[in-house]
Amino acid sequence: MLEKLFTRYQDFEIAALLGLAVVFELLEHLRPARPLDRRRSFGLDFLGLLVAVVSVNVSRLSLFFLLDSLGARDRLAVPAIQSLPSVVKIAGGIVVLDFCLYWIHRAMHRFDVLWRAHEWHHSIEQLYWFSGLRASFVHIFLYAVPQVVVPFFVLQATPLEAGIGFALGVFVQFYVHSNLDLGLGPLDGLVISPRYHRIHHSLTKNRDMNLGTTFTLWDRIFGTYVDPASVAPGYVLGLGYPKSPARMMLGV
Repeated sequence: MLEKLFTRYQDFEIAALLGLAVVFELLEHLRPARPLDRRRSFGLDFLGLLVAVVSVNVSRLSLFFLLDSLGARDRLAVPAIQSLPSVVKIAGGIVVLDFCLYWIHRAMHRFDVLWRAHEWHHSIEQLYWFSGLRASFVHIFLYAVPQVVVPFFVLQATPLEAGIGFALGVFVQFYVHSNLDLGLGPLDGLVISPRYHRIHHSLTKNRDMNLGTTFTLWDRIFGTYVDPASVAPGYVLGLGYPKSPARMMLGV
């Protein structure tokens, strides 16, 4: 049914983007975690959306072209993995991707040249689902490498498998950046929550902590975990210093 409705993985991603935008907008109006004046930052947040759309498409297309020209589709293919059930491939792909993104994210906080690629994302002073889309071109390109290699070249996922995976990625992106204090019940200790990720956007030393993108597992294993319950509320978000938005959007 879904394969008949959607023919490309991007169709799932776009549908999730539009549908979840409505859902999180309603939830944040009903149960906001913090009072916000979105008019202060909406212009920059909208620019963030435009930069993200262009950067995602340019990054993915260039990576597909480069990897195909190098013959990576045959070299990286693992037939035993490709024959696994779809649920296993999707779940496994999400875990592997999250592990890769954790280390890319950690490197952005460790090395000055990569931090410049990440400053645009940390310039957010009012965190809500839409502002979380702020990411520089370099940031998005670095994240796109495993997001292209793992599902399309290693797993060789079908449009349905890749589409479901990317739709879940959209949910996580909106959820962890949302202005909510909602949890996911039994998954709260495993999956990153808005409270968990909001700490990472603070001006304090905690900005280098809680680096995971989907699961808390890597933070716990590699020493970058901060329990949200241990942090007093009311902390300030953002960079704490001025920088040209144009440079931050490019990531230089």
